[in-house]
Amino acid sequence: MTVAITMDQREHIIKKIKVHLNWSISIFNSFKTEELHNIYTYIKQGYTVHKAKVSGNIREIKLRIPKAVVNELGLTYGDRFNIRGSTTSHKVLLEPYISGSLKLVKNNIIYFPPLVAAKQLLKPSDDTLIVVKEGRIYLKSFSHMQRFE
Repeated sequence: MTVAITMDQREHIIKKIKVHLNWSISIFNSFKTEELHNIYTYIKQGYTVHKAKVSGNIREIKLRIPKAVVNELGLTYGDRFNIRGSTTSHKVLLEPYISGSLKLVKNNIIYFPPLVAAKQLLKPSDDTLIVVKEGRIYLKSFSHMQRFE
């Protein structure tokens, strides 16, 4: 979906998002207009939006789920997730409460399979957008959201 808006409208969207998310303005300035519009839509629809840092290397990627997300979904140590990824939209979907291949371990960390890194769905040492939508966790690397990749 391409959204055609002027720079003034872009700044207006950034200001509206900034009210809800206490992130640096430089993060918003680096995003594509379409991604800003998507974030604003998530907020407007009442979905929880967070960011988290992915760490690891090419063989192992791990993500610490923010405490607010853990509390919202009622997650505990040992909960399992099914994982789905899309190379076209660069999103990763985690479905909690379903017996799956990923496990929430100590300190709310999830270790992802090497295929997630190989397909560059999540990139090591990058911030990641986390959206909690209808009991599911959607992840998207900030690198895929930036204007100048």
